Amino acid sequence: MALFEVDDLWFSWDDKKSERNFRIRGFNFEAAVDAFFDEYAEFSRNMEWKGEERYQVVGSVPNLGVIVVIFSIWYFEETDEKVHRIISARQAEPPERKRYLSRFSRI
Repeated sequence: MALFEVDDLWFSWDDKKSERNFRIRGFNFEAAVDAFFDEYAEFSRNMEWKGEERYQVVGSVPNLGVIVVIFSIWYFEETDEKVHRIISARQAEPPERKRYLSRFSRI
């Protein structure tokens, strides 16, 4: 299980799932972290899965374009630090990309 901090945010994921994502989609979860730092990223609740709240971020990542990252949030017991656990990441589908890009016409 990977665990690291970027600009005061903690991230975690299953290394095997990240490697599989790279084989299938051409990028790993470490690259997907950049979506969280896109100033135009759109965060929303995605679903509940087996009692766990899941969220998604749609954001632009250099060299990847617009991607969708599914994640959950949990906390370190000792410090109560919030951790974003990445569950999956993929290229945005055309409607998702269009919705993301439409935000720029309002700027």
